[in-house]
Amino acid sequence: IQPLLVLISESLQVLPDPTNKDMEKWCHPEIQESIDSLVRYLSVLQVIVRFCDAPHLPSLAEWAVQLLSPCLKVVQERTVSTPSYAIVFPKLAGTHQQILRSAAPQEETALTIFSNTVPLVVQALEQTRSAATFKYVSAAVEIFGSKSVEVDGSFQDLLSHMTSVVTRLVNPAEMTGLLQAYFECLHRYTLYCPRALCYNPQFTTDRKSVVWERV
Repeated sequence: IQPLLVLISESLQVLPDPTNKDMEKWCHPEIQESIDSLVRYLSVLQVIVRFCDAPHLPSLAEWAVQLLSPCLKVVQERTVSTPSYAIVFPKLAGTHQQILRSAAPQEETALTIFSNTVPLVVQALEQTRSAATFKYVSAAVEIFGSKSVEVDGSFQDLLSHMTSVVTRLVNPAEMTGLLQAYFECLHRYTLYCPRALCYNPQFTTDRKSVVWERV
């Protein structure tokens, strides 16, 4: 994994400072090539993490988390709120999702990972309207849903926020991928965390028609 982390670091070094909003700079061929490389490296990283899912070797997932967390944090910091974020985030979220699944047998570790990652996912949903945000939450609901009242309460708050984002979409018809991921997420809630869905104020009788009309 280490050589791959070095390549990711080298790609990030080429990117402009995150505070630089000059689109001409971000569209430079060298920058675009680095962004494309970064996406490819994250894809490979996601595949590698998938093979760390070994229940008979729980320390393997913990090792992956300790090794990759600093790298993923830097990727987040260097790309968030930049023109590259919409391109990079789906692969970044996919890697986080795979780490979460690999760590699932160690529930305490997995919950810590989820707690640290979900604010980034919420931020990305608001900035990019990426379907990857709902896919990450779907995986988390499948892993942690109905584990405790406290966890379900957190999922209820999360669903309320996600639904408010969806109902504020200006042109829903142009974001079919996002809507599909949203309804797939609702399906996961139905299966694994019904309490967070059925008692959610966003879906009470007096508001339900408004929500679905907007969607």
